[in-house]
Amino acid sequence: MILYHGTTRERSLGIFNDKIIKKNVNRHYTKEKSGRGYSTQGYIYFSNEITFSVYFANCCNLEDKSDSLVLFKIDIPIED
Repeated sequence: MILYHGTTRERSLGIFNDKIIKKNVNRHYTKEKSGRGYSTQGYIYFSNEITFSVYFANCCNLEDKSDSLVLFKIDIPIED
């Protein structure tokens, strides 16, 4: 199964350096800022729709003001 995780270049550097996508990070989509569309600490968000991941990476970029977006493509064996 192919899943995508979109983020900003700035945040992707931490993923490449640490070799892990962390679940406890500063969130862009907090209940205070985003209302019903907030994300929850302790979770990593993936999508099987590439456009959805690009959309959220771009939303993060509005705050980070990074110079580009990064999309991670993760292939997880279906039995996992």
